Amino acid sequence: MKKYYLLGLAYVVVSTELLAQANAVVQLNGREVLSVPEVVRPGVGRRAGSVITIFVSPDIAEENLVGAQSAPGQPGYSSPKFAWNFNTNYTFPPDTLSYKYAIVGFDSIHDADAGIGYDYDDILSINVDTVYFIIGHTNITGLQDTFVMKVVALTGNGYPTNTVLWSDTLFTSVSLSQGDWLSPYVLVAAPGLTVTPPNKFGLRLEYYGPDEDTAAFVAGFYDNGTCPSGNTRSASQSLFYPNSYYFLNGRTNPTPLNSQLWPAQNGDHLITDCNGNGEYDEDSNEEWFIQNISFVALITAELSYFVGKDDIQDLQNVHVYPNPARDIVHISTSALTASDQNYTITITNIEGAVVHDETGSTAKLGGGHDINVSHLSDGIYFLRVNDGHSVAAKPFVIAR
Repeated sequence: MKKYYLLGLAYVVVSTELLAQANAVVQLNGREVLSVPEVVRPGVGRRAGSVITIFVSPDIAEENLVGAQSAPGQPGYSSPKFAWNFNTNYTFPPDTLSYKYAIVGFDSIHDADAGIGYDYDDILSINVDTVYFIIGHTNITGLQDTFVMKVVALTGNGYPTNTVLWSDTLFTSVSLSQGDWLSPYVLVAAPGLTVTPPNKFGLRLEYYGPDEDTAAFVAGFYDNGTCPSGNTRSASQSLFYPNSYYFLNGRTNPTPLNSQLWPAQNGDHLITDCNGNGEYDEDSNEEWFIQNISFVALITAELSYFVGKDDIQDLQNVHVYPNPARDIVHISTSALTASDQNYTITITNIEGAVVHDETGSTAKLGGGHDINVSHLSDGIYFLRVNDGHSVAAKPFVIAR
């Protein structure tokens, strides 16, 4: 295990823009972030061929796929994010309702920039090249603080385990953030770790420091405005839910919760209790909003099939709307050949399962085509059109 001491430029501050505290509308010490730094990308990912290099991040993918929402309660990804202070040294009690560590599990491999998903069954190997953890941190004691970055194994169902595949440690006795602990900073490390599917991986971050020092992780969510009581914000599930996990010390009032990793493996949710009845109400905008934690991985994956250049170049020539869709999606494209040949349309969900397929004439498709998706549940889907010579592809979202 490597160890880095913050004596020089072992890590790089990506942005010095200060973040501000929110007014008290978020439970459990969340503080609203005005902006977060963009992860520095070493260039456009390589997506043609049987070996692809891409960024995977539920947070970035959801922003790119859905875009910012126009109003609370409307489909769209919330642009605000929140910083949540955590410390693996916290104990219960007395540190009730505190976070010990955070994890992002990559149960699906989704190209955050291009909006293309890859099923684990179609991947021969994954090399975790670089990892990025967006955090905030201040050290006021002058004592040593410790960050432990880990790649951990997931279960077959995508739930995090305590099996550590790789780890790296950073020691520092000075503040990493410029300003207060709400100033953004990016921890960067290069695992160079190979994961062979069906094995899956996740990123875990731990922080060990005195209570006087502060560290925070950043997360985004679907914002549905404030609850009727006006005391806290409400949220609905993100498109990639569940992807983010956090160890929360338990509470005894108002609702008993054990100290454990949340969301729980049995599917239990933490709640934003909008109606104040002390329990979770499905479809009532009471999902917990620590859902898209800003941990990112740059990976190189070897696919079991060849991704041709047309798969990438034709993305911009396919139009699927409305997006988000409700019951009907309309397709128009100039990417396919003009001759009257047969085409195939395939729609897959985020897990790679085919949920719709059909054939028809490319001449007919050139004038536009409607597909009934009223039977499909809300989520992210991938539409591909193939005329035997070229392939056009586009992600779209169903949100009702």
